[in-house]
Amino acid sequence: MCYVAVAGAEARFGRGSEVVFMVESQAVKEAVGALREGGVVLFPTDTVWGVGAVVTRLDGLSRLYAIKGRRLDKPTAVLVSGLAMAAELGKFTRAAAVLAKQHWPGGLTIVVRALKGMVPEIVRGGRNTVGLRAPDHELTLAILNRLGAGIVAGSANYAGAGAPRRFEMIDRRLLDVVDYVIRPSVGGAGASPSEAGKFMPSTVVDTTKEPFKILREGPVELADGQ
Repeated sequence: MCYVAVAGAEARFGRGSEVVFMVESQAVKEAVGALREGGVVLFPTDTVWGVGAVVTRLDGLSRLYAIKGRRLDKPTAVLVSGLAMAAELGKFTRAAAVLAKQHWPGGLTIVVRALKGMVPEIVRGGRNTVGLRAPDHELTLAILNRLGAGIVAGSANYAGAGAPRRFEMIDRRLLDVVDYVIRPSVGGAGASPSEAGKFMPSTVVDTTKEPFKILREGPVELADGQ
């Protein structure tokens, strides 16, 4: 799979490995630039297609919620590059750290206590917790590593609509209102980046409770307190 970075008009590239590398590198660079400026970016993940804004920009977060039509009292998960970045946003119990080491990168969102002053209220939905996940997707991880900060990300759909498993399932109106889009190239058009994620949103586990509790079932199979 290779991707085409789109900001305004769509570009088209060939299938050679050097071209793929160039496209992906450019996509990462431009996506990070848009995020740092408070933009909202649409991108592939290992589960479903996502849309997000950097956790450090309140203007971008407010726009993300407005675009999706998401209620302000609903928390949104934060994508991170790994446990080190996650630990800058939330307090990991021993059980939470074990789960992260076992299942990251991958389709498991871990809910932990948010560190004071590190996660904006709009992300937490007024709670004192935050959901964190390291995606098992090379391009998304490259964006996170270059950005150096978490991406507050939901599925690329309007509130109440189904999460898009493939790019062509995304509402075209959404593509017109976000600031930057990463989409499959001609060589990979119609294919999904989330085949390894079983085309489903992540499993969500609340580790602030003992034993921990499964809030949503997904690609990572766990039992409460396992």
